[in-house]
Amino acid sequence: MNMNTRPLLCLVLVWLGGWLGTAEAQLVNMEETWQEFLVNKKTSNVSNLPEPDKNAQPTNYLKYALIYANTYFCGDNINSADEMMASIEAMGSDVWSRIPGFEERYLGLKANITAYKQLDPLWRKFKADKNSVSREDVEQYADASRLCERGTITKYFYMIAHDYLCDRDLRQARSIYDTRIKRLVATTFDPNNVEGLGVEVAKMTQYWTAMDEMEPAWEAYSRTNISPGMTAEMPVYRCYIQPNIKAYLLRAMYDICTQGQPMLDKIRLLQQQTGERLPADILEKIDELEERVKAIQTDLVVLNTYWKKFTADGSTPQEGAYGYTYECDREAEVKAQLLTGFAQPCVKGEAALEAIAKIVGSTALN
Repeated sequence: MNMNTRPLLCLVLVWLGGWLGTAEAQLVNMEETWQEFLVNKKTSNVSNLPEPDKNAQPTNYLKYALIYANTYFCGDNINSADEMMASIEAMGSDVWSRIPGFEERYLGLKANITAYKQLDPLWRKFKADKNSVSREDVEQYADASRLCERGTITKYFYMIAHDYLCDRDLRQARSIYDTRIKRLVATTFDPNNVEGLGVEVAKMTQYWTAMDEMEPAWEAYSRTNISPGMTAEMPVYRCYIQPNIKAYLLRAMYDICTQGQPMLDKIRLLQQQTGERLPADILEKIDELEERVKAIQTDLVVLNTYWKKFTADGSTPQEGAYGYTYECDREAEVKAQLLTGFAQPCVKGEAALEAIAKIVGSTALN
C-alpha cells in the first residue's frame, strides 16, 4: 500500500466507524422508544427520533410514523396525526403485520381518531344552540371521554356539565367541572386552541368562582335580611337564571342607591327573556326591591316638585307634604329643611339650620 494513501484510508475507516455507531445508536433508540410506546397507551411525550427512510427501513419508518401519529393526536394536533396515519395506510398491512404489537396500536389509534371526529358535529350543534344537546346525546360517544386528546375530552365533559347545570343539578355540574374540566385546563392544554372551547371554559370557570361568593352571601341575606353584597360578576346561563337573580338582588340590596334600579332592570330583563318560574322566596325579595326603589323615586319626585315651585315663586307647601329622610340623596334632605325653614322661619328656622349643618357635616365626613 502506498504510504500516501494510508492517512486517507484511516480517515475513511474513522468516518465509517462513526457512521455505523450512529446508525446502531439510532436503531437502539428507536427500539427502546417503540417498546415504551407499546407499554404506555396514552404516551404523548416520546424522544425526538430521526425519520427513517421508508424504503431502506420500512418497519422502523412505520414505528416512527405510528409513534408520532399518536404523539400529534395526544398533543391536539389532529392534522399532523392524520398525515402520519395516511402514510401508514399507504405502506399497507403486509409490512406492518411483521411488527409485533403494531396492528393493535394502529387500530386503537384509528378508533380514537374516529371517536374524536364523531364528537365534533355534536360540539358544533351545541355551539349553535346550547339547549339542543343533552348529556344522553353526549354519552352515546363515551369513547371520546377516554382519549388522550384533551380537547375532545374537555368538550365531552363540558357539554355534560352544562346539561346538569341546566337541569339545576349544581352539585353534579360542579363535580364534573372540578374533577374533569378544571384539571384538564390546569395542564399544558390550552382550550383556546380549540374553536369555541376557550370561551366556554372561561365562562364556566367565572361562573363557579361567582357561585363560591354568592351562595354563602345569599344564605346570610336570607337569614338576616341584610345583604353582604356581591362583587364577582356571574355569567348568565339562560337555561337556569336563579343564581343570577340572587346575585343581582345581593348587589341591589347592598347598595340600593346606585345599584337598586340597574339591578332591578337586569332582573326584569332576564325574567322576560327566559320566562323561568322563580320560587316564592326569590319573588318576595324582588317585590321588596321594587317597593324600595319605587319609594325612593316617588319621595324624590314629590320633594323636587315642591322645590321647583319654591324656586320659581317662593311658595312653600303645607307641613307634612314631604319627608325629611332621603337615604339616596343628602341634597334632597337639605332642600326639605330649607322648605320648612322658609315656611316657618320663626318657629322652625333655627332647627332647620341646625339640621342642615348636621347633614353637611356628615356628608363631608363621608
